[in-house]
Amino acid sequence: MGNEKLVKETFERTGDPRLYEVARWREEELDMPLWHRRTAHMISLLERYLSAHGEANAEADEPQRLLELGCGAMAAERMLSAGGLAHLEYLPSDCFARDHRTLVLDLNDPDFVAHVPEVTVVLIGGVLEYLDEPERVLRALAGRTRTLFFSYCPRMPDQDERSRRGWKNHLTEDEMRALAHSLGSDLCVDDTFDREAKKPVRTYFVRVPDTTDPA
Repeated sequence: MGNEKLVKETFERTGDPRLYEVARWREEELDMPLWHRRTAHMISLLERYLSAHGEANAEADEPQRLLELGCGAMAAERMLSAGGLAHLEYLPSDCFARDHRTLVLDLNDPDFVAHVPEVTVVLIGGVLEYLDEPERVLRALAGRTRTLFFSYCPRMPDQDERSRRGWKNHLTEDEMRALAHSLGSDLCVDDTFDREAKKPVRTYFVRVPDTTDPA
């Protein structure tokens, strides 16, 4: 209740939806077992997918970097080494500074991508549901990476908007799969995380075409 009260008061005082969101996430409990399990699941899948493309090693000609959007407690950073991905330099990003390294981004800002560096992997877990236009965000990010790896809880037939935790968008499984297909190639969709959950999680691994290749 304290968190809800803070968020409500912040919005009423400022009228600024950006501050509304930041106030909410500043007070959010980060030590959530479900979130940590999802992150661990995604890191495990990422190692498998990168291995299949010959990229889960430190022998690359250039540095490899992973940008995590919505980094929160930065659990992903601690899991990279244990998951066989220690060669990936970790770059955290969130809607406010979690530490001195944090790239602060407002993903609802149409121009956010101007501040995003080129990276090997963009990792997004538990974020897209809270965005105004997840399609726009993913398409913009596709221009900054060769690998997009994100989670999404698609709208199931027995759900309505009210039952979806106040999420801002409600794409179905078919809609999200079609969006992922449109972003690139070698799409891998996984549904093995917490299959019994009322709001099941899907993950989407997408290889983004290299637009600089003259072929």
